[in-house]
Amino acid sequence: MAARGVVAVVLTAQVVALLLVGAYARRSPRLWGFPFFYWYTLLWLLIGAATMAACTWLLGRTAPAGAAVCAEHGATRPNRERR
Repeated sequence: MAARGVVAVVLTAQVVALLLVGAYARRSPRLWGFPFFYWYTLLWLLIGAATMAACTWLLGRTAPAGAAVCAEHGATRPNRERR
């Protein structure tokens, strides 16, 4: 349960950081000729990809025991025996 809380906080921080446009809607400082707006959003794209991979790994590690992975959709579901 704690893993889901951590994942929720991390993903919420990413969304909030990009929703606060007033904080990064400016031209300076420039990095390799690119205005701040462009390299800030590109940096968050890379950070988002890395944290999404980490969150997926964390949730996969904390999957309930006996859960099987559905090959068609890639989601976990309880392992049920056939009668």
